[in-house]
Amino acid sequence: MDIGVRRRKSGTLFLATLALVFLGLSLVAAIWLNLREQRSLVDGYVLLSARSMVRGVQATLARGLHRFGREGPDIFLPMVEGFFNDLVQSGEVAALGLYGPDGRSIVYVGPKDDGRPFELPPAIPGLIGKERDREWSGVVGMGDQPIFVLVVPTRKGIGPMGRRKPPPPPPHEALVMVGLDMKNYYGPYRDMRRAAVLQTIYVLVVGAFFWALLWAYMNRREQGRKLLHLESFQSKLLDAMPDGLVTVGGDGRITAASAAARRILARIPDFDDAELIGRPFAELPFSAEQDDVEPTWRQIELKSLFLESLSVPLDAPDEHAARLVLLRDRTKLRSLEKDLNQAKELAAIGRLAAGVAHEIRNPLSSLRGFAQFFKTKLKGREPEETYADTMVHEADRLNRVVTDLLFLARPKTLDLARTDLAQTVEELTQLLRFDLKEKSLALTADLRTTTVTADADALKQALLNLTLNSLAAVRPETGVVSISSERDNGAVRVSVEDNGCGMTEEERQNALEPFFTTKKQGSGLGLAIVHKIMREHHGRIEISSTSQKGTRVSLLFPSPTPPPSPTTETAKPQKKGLEDS
Repeated sequence: MDIGVRRRKSGTLFLATLALVFLGLSLVAAIWLNLREQRSLVDGYVLLSARSMVRGVQATLARGLHRFGREGPDIFLPMVEGFFNDLVQSGEVAALGLYGPDGRSIVYVGPKDDGRPFELPPAIPGLIGKERDREWSGVVGMGDQPIFVLVVPTRKGIGPMGRRKPPPPPPHEALVMVGLDMKNYYGPYRDMRRAAVLQTIYVLVVGAFFWALLWAYMNRREQGRKLLHLESFQSKLLDAMPDGLVTVGGDGRITAASAAARRILARIPDFDDAELIGRPFAELPFSAEQDDVEPTWRQIELKSLFLESLSVPLDAPDEHAARLVLLRDRTKLRSLEKDLNQAKELAAIGRLAAGVAHEIRNPLSSLRGFAQFFKTKLKGREPEETYADTMVHEADRLNRVVTDLLFLARPKTLDLARTDLAQTVEELTQLLRFDLKEKSLALTADLRTTTVTADADALKQALLNLTLNSLAAVRPETGVVSISSERDNGAVRVSVEDNGCGMTEEERQNALEPFFTTKKQGSGLGLAIVHKIMREHHGRIEISSTSQKGTRVSLLFPSPTPPPSPTTETAKPQKKGLEDS
């Protein structure tokens, strides 16, 4: 799973890299521009030195020509050659030459190529004749070394001490060449250029290093951001999971627990989960079920809570290894499985009842008719009349059992509608008036919600069965049987409560099973029928009972629509005593 902001990373890294490249190029450009400026300065200095040197040579030649020119070239030229030789040997210049107008050497002192003096290219005298400044400069090869050469015409009419006077005409017009060794002037420049190259390499290396460092930093930052997103995602995922997760360290203590795990542990009776982190795992009520670390699900039953756990080792599978413990609350699922089994049993009973009921009801009707006939014929004769009356009552009781079986067997289409609970209670009172009178009791009602969405006949049947059970459980005159209603988280709770003999825990758990009864004359189908009615309404039945203190059976009907406003519901509780009519 890719978690992070890739565009943000790429954009930031691109800008940072661009800035780094721009900075590096700026530094390199500044170094080479400075080197170029230094080269210009060196070139200017070399040209200035050559001009200074050539002016001195021109002045010396002019003075020598003024003094010795009339004696002829044989005397004047050797003197010039000696003068040039002295200057070259002094190391101030690399080459000196006196050339004719055609560029051929008259006097030359300096490096020679194959013993021949350096000759000016024919184009140079021509260029000097055309140029206004009348000079030429450049780098030429003399021997095996580059020499900076400056060529200018000889000066005319300059006498001794610099005074002007008409000199004798020179034997010819000449050119003076001064050559300077490049090593003496460009050695520091080459060192600077070498330093510039090294600085450029250094800048590039440092730039590449910082770029790699920046890339690593941005990549690590992105990985950190991904890790943060992943941790947040995992935390939210674990909090949203219905299964709980508990992490146990190698020391056997709990290091982490998800919200679902805390909710599950909080439901364990008599267990305090306030300080869960750091607590020894062995203190958990189900820790004994985790002795080995094989990844197998284990079932744990703690009173009314049914759990499943799975222990997965994080390290080597030994007793000291860290592990993950998964918890599942299967209480509701087990209840659904139990309901499913009961539904299957009821279906089997229904199929049996459907096949047997018709076979029983017809002869039963005949037997009851004959029993009633004998009761009439034997009226006043004892004990025959009592026997006949007993036969009639037993036939009626057997008929009720068959009727209940048929109710469990046949499917019923519910007619859901808004049912008035007060009217239903009133009808129950009329149906049970003789039973209430026999017990000297009154059926009371506390209706905080006056309507419920249900099938009216099915609701009346359920309340009738529950009320009959309560009447059978209470004592005459001191017994209390009441019907109440209220809203409960969007559902409507209708309860029948009494102060009778109550039930044990075992009786309460088996109360909804068909044919389970503790009454001598009971069929054990009353609560089974109520349970079937609630399943058909997609509701549920809850039983709370204490032995010798009473029983409360609640029917929870789901509300298909939002609860009505207080104007349509009775806000004030209704307490009503329903006396025998």
